[in-house]
Amino acid sequence: MADEAFEVVSGRDEGARFPMHGDEARLGRDPAADIVLTDPRVSRRHARVWIEAGLMLVEDLGSTAGTAVNGRVVARPVPLAQGDVLTLGATELRVLWAPAPAATVVGPAVAPPPLPPPPPVDLPPPVDLPPPVASPPPVASPPPFEPPPPVEPPPPVAPPPPVEPPPVEPPPMAPPAPAPVDLPPPPPIEVPPPPPAAEEDGYATFSRPAVAPPPPPPPAAEEPRPPAAPVEAPPPPPPAEAPAPVEAPPPAEAPPPPDPPAPPPPDPIEAAHAPAPDPPPPDPSPERSKRRLWPFRRPGAPAGEADDA
Repeated sequence: MADEAFEVVSGRDEGARFPMHGDEARLGRDPAADIVLTDPRVSRRHARVWIEAGLMLVEDLGSTAGTAVNGRVVARPVPLAQGDVLTLGATELRVLWAPAPAATVVGPAVAPPPLPPPPPVDLPPPVDLPPPVASPPPVASPPPFEPPPPVEPPPPVAPPPPVEPPPVEPPPMAPPAPAPVDLPPPPPIEVPPPPPAAEEDGYATFSRPAVAPPPPPPPAAEEPRPPAAPVEAPPPPPPAEAPAPVEAPPPAEAPPPPDPPAPPPPDPIEAAHAPAPDPPPPDPSPERSKRRLWPFRRPGAPAGEADDA
């Protein structure tokens, strides 16, 4: 084949020429390739060039940067002619030899022959156009803008005189507290003796506890008073004489109880037909006859009212 088939016209290997031995040559950065390029944008197995049916064909082998012929990207095998530029990455190679002069497919387009002139067409009569519209009068330009005169700053305002607080008068003093008066001790209160203890009632079925009176309400708390100024106490008055003890009157004697009414005379007929009374049960304890009834007081009843169980 040809000793010089491709020449590098642009790229890192510019000026280098490569021959084509046999009917096929592989281009790339692989050292085992037929045409080795040092451009880093060229893939290891970038493109393949071969001769078939008297034509030189080129195809891309799935490179990263792609393959172009005369600026057009190759997507399928394309024939090459002498003078075509093959672009691989950033390297351009010119074809110096081809087996037969053939026009490249992706070269410049050939102009087609001129078409025959069309037949004459009858044009419609011209239409009268309306008269032109008069242009509006020119608008007067506004007067130039004049800046307003500068505003004079206001005169400085004198600060107001300091306001003196009014004098604070001390609050009026509380009147002095009266001196304590020595009162005579109250007379002793005679406490009545406690009632006798309640005895057990043999005829009562239950016992009632004594109800204690409700406790008195607690005294209201007095509000604290502000301490008064110390005042000289007047001399104490002479002690008053204690009143003479009052003697209790003698207890009044209770009137004798009235005699019970006499029972009516028994009816002899009823007495004859009346059943004999049951004998009283024997008293196991001789002390029960001496016991008396225990007075009960209902809860909430007055103090003088009693209830016999």
